[in-house]
Amino acid sequence: MGKKKNKTKSAKKRKNKKPRSKSKNREKSRFESGEILFSPSIEELIPQIVDSEMLPEDDDLTDFLEKIVFSSFLIDEPELQGVFFDPDLTLEEFLDVVTENDFDIDELYVLFEEGNEEKLWTFVQITANRLPFNRIKDAILVRLEDLGLRAMRDDNSELAVAASILGNIIDRIESKEALASIGLIKGLVMRSLLIGLEFARLRCELEEREGADVFSLQNGEKISDFNLDERFAELERIYPGLMNYLDNRAQEEGIWDEGMEALNKGELTLNLFTDKEISYAVEIFLTAIDKFREALQDNKESSEKVAKIFFELKTEAEEKVEEFVGRIINKKRLQKMIKRLSAYMDDPDYGEWFDFLLMLKEYLTQRKPEDINQLSFELFMTEVSQAMENKDLPIFKDRSIDLSYLDNN
Repeated sequence: MGKKKNKTKSAKKRKNKKPRSKSKNREKSRFESGEILFSPSIEELIPQIVDSEMLPEDDDLTDFLEKIVFSSFLIDEPELQGVFFDPDLTLEEFLDVVTENDFDIDELYVLFEEGNEEKLWTFVQITANRLPFNRIKDAILVRLEDLGLRAMRDDNSELAVAASILGNIIDRIESKEALASIGLIKGLVMRSLLIGLEFARLRCELEEREGADVFSLQNGEKISDFNLDERFAELERIYPGLMNYLDNRAQEEGIWDEGMEALNKGELTLNLFTDKEISYAVEIFLTAIDKFREALQDNKESSEKVAKIFFELKTEAEEKVEEFVGRIINKKRLQKMIKRLSAYMDDPDYGEWFDFLLMLKEYLTQRKPEDINQLSFELFMTEVSQAMENKDLPIFKDRSIDLSYLDNN
């Protein structure tokens, strides 16, 4: 579905109603021809949550379906301001999509020129299908409910019904491909993408001046004629609610860093991996240490050569461990890890880490396999590091323990 093309114009009302069956066939024909990107799963869901009598006057079900698919106009409603996907992640995923479709990133600006709307929105939809959705979903549902209430107060029945039905669809539909075909979702992805591009531009400008990071500067600090506050004020004017979003994200990043630091220091233990798995990694590192000690015994080696040997042995050991983690993390194992995190979240003794545990759980649930593997490796290494420090596993007393069965686990 991701490669079919989509028009960006809102669907116009038809002057005359047509029988449901004919209009349904007409709509499917437009979908199959690639004129619009249409989700059958959305079509199947609508009759379950809407009665034909609820539809605005002169609308049939397919007319209304078009409005749902082309619902990006709702993004300009005040209630939908301040709702974003992670701009940096959105840009990262978008660039992956562009690259995978053999488009030159150096010519990225061409996508935003007139005449390339269909290709751009196709890439946006594919990107939408890859982004984590659970957290932003709750925000969207709350905002759509607020929008519906305001529309009812303003006696705008069409807007009220659109907000209500769209909220029900987003709440109940399970297919990410179907969600990605909804105009509102694509509009939010586009908004987040544009902000991600602005952040990238700001970082480049700052690095050219001072080598600084855009988020590390104090408020009001100026670099030559470059005023960060003014630039962010302009972004806030264009994208209302952005500053509040960034404040919340900074708080989340602080929670993440604090949690990972606690894991590395042994202040928080999750026991997501077995003693034998950790012992397997410990043996790899102990072997590397043995080889390094042998190198140190050669007095002819220079300090520079010794440092190089250490780096090479450490890198080789880490690569072996990372490859091992990649082999043991499958869907079944991932579900066990997520279940254990859920159990910790229900444990009062872990109450202070609830937000961090929730972030871990969401990451392992929503991100791409390669991202999940990378986080799993980092979590694994925190447990290996603690084992190396405590030396309380049998492997430290008996290096002859046979762990070879894990070689092809």
